[in-house]
Amino acid sequence: MRTTFLTIAEVQAILRLKTKQPVYRLISSGEVKAIFQGGRYLIYKESLDRYLAEKQLKITGGSLMQGGKVLDKLKI
Repeated sequence: MRTTFLTIAEVQAILRLKTKQPVYRLISSGEVKAIFQGGRYLIYKESLDRYLAEKQLKITGGSLMQGGKVLDKLKI
């Protein structure tokens, strides 16, 4: 089984964040696992999936949803 990694920019786009800072906070807090390689962070996709499942967040039809409510932005 191959491990899939995401860049900071990819996670930012998935979570629909305006800046990258919340992604760095997720890494530094240990809420998502990442490695630092080649001068950049690579986030384990499985770790991000687990984080989203724990927060019960879904990205559906272009909207970020939590418990059936559309969120304006993710609060991290």
